[in-house]
Amino acid sequence: MLPLKKTLALCLAFTAVCAAAEEAIPPLPEAEHQSHNEALSDEKSDLVVNYDDNKMAGGLFSNTAFNTGSSRYLNALELSGYFRTRFSYFRNGHLGTYIPALKRGTSNMLPGLSLLNSPTTSDEDKEQQSQNPAQNNFSGNMRLRINPTIHVSEVVRIKGSLDIFDNLVLGSTPSYLSQGAPSPSWPSSLMSMSQNAPVRGVNSWQGAISVKRVYGEASFPLGDLRFGRMPFHWGLGILYNSGDDISNDYGDQIDGISFTTRIFDHFITPSYSIAYTGPVARGGGLFPTGDFQSLYLPAEAGQRYPLESADITHVLSLSFLKRESDFIVNKKREEGRARYDYGIFASYRKQFLDSQAYAQDDRKIENLANNLVKRESHVGLLSFWQNFSVGTLSIEAEAAGIWGKYEIGEKSSDLMAKNDDGSSIAQRKIWLLQGGFALESKYGFLNDRLQVGLNGGFASSQDGPGFGIREGSKNNPKDGDGDGRKMPSETGYKTNFKFNPAYTVDLLLYKEVLGGISGTYYIKPHISYFFSRNFGLRADVITSLAPSKSNTTGNSNWLGVELDASSFLRTDNGFYFQLAYGLLFPLKGLNHRQDNITPNQYKVFGEAQLAQTIQAYFGVTF
Repeated sequence: MLPLKKTLALCLAFTAVCAAAEEAIPPLPEAEHQSHNEALSDEKSDLVVNYDDNKMAGGLFSNTAFNTGSSRYLNALELSGYFRTRFSYFRNGHLGTYIPALKRGTSNMLPGLSLLNSPTTSDEDKEQQSQNPAQNNFSGNMRLRINPTIHVSEVVRIKGSLDIFDNLVLGSTPSYLSQGAPSPSWPSSLMSMSQNAPVRGVNSWQGAISVKRVYGEASFPLGDLRFGRMPFHWGLGILYNSGDDISNDYGDQIDGISFTTRIFDHFITPSYSIAYTGPVARGGGLFPTGDFQSLYLPAEAGQRYPLESADITHVLSLSFLKRESDFIVNKKREEGRARYDYGIFASYRKQFLDSQAYAQDDRKIENLANNLVKRESHVGLLSFWQNFSVGTLSIEAEAAGIWGKYEIGEKSSDLMAKNDDGSSIAQRKIWLLQGGFALESKYGFLNDRLQVGLNGGFASSQDGPGFGIREGSKNNPKDGDGDGRKMPSETGYKTNFKFNPAYTVDLLLYKEVLGGISGTYYIKPHISYFFSRNFGLRADVITSLAPSKSNTTGNSNWLGVELDASSFLRTDNGFYFQLAYGLLFPLKGLNHRQDNITPNQYKVFGEAQLAQTIQAYFGVTF
């Protein structure tokens, strides 16, 4: 067993990578294949706790004199993960279009507080309208992700994932602050000498430790069983994305159970999960239902259960995946033969009622009952993934679609049927017909040192203001608004498709300015060169357009052209450094509309300005 200090040191190993798009990190050329003995040797060297199987099985006769032959090892505790620290600088991330008098712009990024604090009275407003200084934003953040695996036996495991300091902004919990006010010991932020541990509700909006997943695995001759809160990923990740890459900020996990069986090179996985439950409590049946806050208290003993089972969102899924074994893949690669993998994922989700329990902080059972509305939803999701490769050529693609319906407006309390003026939409059905597509490709020259490729993607749109990335931001968006609810006509479909936020393709436009990929299509040629496996360069050009110009703030199909460049350096012991630069040339689609603002406002803030970012990352993976 390794000393405790070494175990802790392994857990706290430092790593950092590009917080930019996953695509900004150049893919490494294929490594030379290890022999089985070399791989086994490497695996043993990374073990945290080792047990000799023969000794464990021997019981009382565990003396080495009774153990013949080579011993086997069970890694009882296995730790993996990363620690990343990243620094980012943005110049004009707000595109210079934020109008203080109107309190809005055309970018998801805000300007500095100094501009937000500009006077907005009628006389002073004219003076500030003549000024639109460039805005600079610099910050750093970090995250330690630990993925522990407890091997109960060779076939039974418990896995988990937890984040420590999850994207904690550097300098955000100084000793200067105490209970949200200056500390008597350090009344000046300038002279704050240390950082305090983040405590939710005291000096931070989140706690120091966030547990993401805990689930069990059991392997049987027929297949593998998973149960608990577990990660879920499919294809390229435009529909479901586990966010396990070191550059990700988001990630999907589901609560349920799945079973995977293998038939030749095909994996079949049926699963059941619960996406939403609503309010949970215990007891209360013996008492008046007027005010039952005590049912939520943590000190209340016993098992919790949903207050209304009809508002549970049930999800049934089935995936069919063809993927060859590593041995076959390596053999085909050595022989220069083509390889084709593919998969189909289908999912159905149903919800009869919606308690809207997390839309308000009200624990009175009468109010919860009054807010219960009819959804009568039936929604299907379908995705097809394929990957073709031969030699140094690789083409991977995913096409996903959503079809179904749900109901809104049964009661005036339905938050999904509210207008900005407080009125409600009459009861009606919302039909969904959405789709998206993503492509990634590369071809290698010079023994795969020089790689070129063409990536692209498309997310279906819907006419009307905004892309629908943040639909809850405004219920009734008007022409020129940045985003809001996408409401189809009585006879039409809701057609705007949104990529999973963990699937990123750039540094600025989609990741920061728009906040996601929806209602657009993009083309992305790229080139990379590897001086060695540990040092390389990459450049990308992303051109983005909107199929429906009514979605844009500038009433134009052209959104922007972005140039991204990155370099990385790493060592075999896990250290990683990356430097990335992004330059966004915004086009007319990111401007303000002239008919929505005054001529003076348009003169100063109307046209989107050049935006830039520099991002640096340091770290070590383990």
